[in-house]
Amino acid sequence: MRTRRFRAPNERTSTRARPRGSSRFPQTGPDESTLREPARKALTEAGERSRALHAPTAAADFFEQALELTAEDDPGRASLLLTYAHTKSVLGDAPVELAQLAHDVALASGQLEVAAEALTIVAQERWVLGEIDSAIQLARDAFALVADLPPSRTKAFVRVALANRLWISGLEDEGLALAREGLAEAEALGAEDVAANALRGIGTVRAIRGDEGGLADLERSVELGEKLSDPLMVHLGLNNLANMLWHFGRIAEGAGKLQLDRESQNRFGLTPESGTMRWLQGEEVMLLEMSGAWKECLRAAREFLTEMGDVNHYLVGPILMMSSSALMAQGDVRAALADSQRGFELARAIRDPQLLHSGLEIHARALLLDGQRREAEELVDELLALTPQLNEWFVKDLPWLVLDIGREQEYLEQAKSMPATPWLEAGVAIAERDFTSAAAIYERIGAKGSEAIARLHGAEALAAAGRRAQADAELAKAQPFFAAEGAKLYLRRCEALLAAAS
Repeated sequence: MRTRRFRAPNERTSTRARPRGSSRFPQTGPDESTLREPARKALTEAGERSRALHAPTAAADFFEQALELTAEDDPGRASLLLTYAHTKSVLGDAPVELAQLAHDVALASGQLEVAAEALTIVAQERWVLGEIDSAIQLARDAFALVADLPPSRTKAFVRVALANRLWISGLEDEGLALAREGLAEAEALGAEDVAANALRGIGTVRAIRGDEGGLADLERSVELGEKLSDPLMVHLGLNNLANMLWHFGRIAEGAGKLQLDRESQNRFGLTPESGTMRWLQGEEVMLLEMSGAWKECLRAAREFLTEMGDVNHYLVGPILMMSSSALMAQGDVRAALADSQRGFELARAIRDPQLLHSGLEIHARALLLDGQRREAEELVDELLALTPQLNEWFVKDLPWLVLDIGREQEYLEQAKSMPATPWLEAGVAIAERDFTSAAAIYERIGAKGSEAIARLHGAEALAAAGRRAQADAELAKAQPFFAAEGAKLYLRRCEALLAAAS
């Protein structure tokens, strides 16, 4: 999924993590006030040097200590709070309260740019928590604070942040226009961090629309992140690059970008509990399901969900859906339905298109397997009415669903207006009952589970047409895969096909 981050349970985000009296600096009696300001200045400068040397962990520690020595009415407090929040964010933390405090302090003192930049951090974290409408409004509010100000790095930063909230929430045209404006502004100002963020959005939207040139934009975003030694920007760029490679059916290449991301974050010193690494963990679960590694997908999904606990997070719904899909393959319909129900409820509440579309598809499949055909068809009605992105991997099983309920013509009609991807080409082949072609496409892109399912359907169709030798050849390719993955749902059909031949 095209995004990021998570706040671990009990994570520190407040500048008052230690009681005021437990400052690392000794109390100095009557002369303390004369020492406080030089110490605060020295700590702030040490934090800035650490940032310049690409040592965000040390920088965050220095900024936290500096804030302990900063008076609440100090004019520089808002900027220091914002800098600390940015540093925590780079480390994969989710400093919502810290950023909100920076906004409030800045706004009260008329520091509009500081207030706007802080509010963009709050908006990002609200989005991660699944509060999509709130996140968009906060991002709009942030840009409103600086819209009438002269060009600046902050104005470009806030513009691009709003662009990212918009395009990822389905408002692609508005988001793309703002991202391009922000890129031009950032390049004119030499703000490479802002340019990297703008390129990430531009590249993703271009790729979604079928333009593989968007991949070059994403590569440039990653290169800038690496040049700046910014672990968050590197992660965001590689995450979206992986997803867009998957979009074009380049599964192995996308997997390589995830591996590169993990290696980069390890090099930067991020811990497994950080928000960035949690997001990466979720992406790896989706890769497993996409590839057909159902056993490993189920194990990894359970690990992710257990570690998340009750924390609200954007990826909880998608991971439940991946678990449901793997459970369906293994023939555990009851457990699959439970996971799809919960995941669908989360997707319905968040209302993000990529979550809702996949939620409708997977929950409908689980309902159909459970014998609830009417309820499944109602969800298919809703999904097709939304004109889903049929060319995306996350609705890759919709062709099988529409085939099962006799709605393949509607699928084919909608497919005509979609930019071509291997996922769409395979889906059209399935809807046209050309299972051999679908299997060949899936084999080429590395979607082994989808390939085996297509071969099973092909074997059944060939056997029904009296072409037993060809049916057996397809079955011989599919059955060992299902056996290795414990895919009882499909193994039962393989066995029935073999029994019919004996």
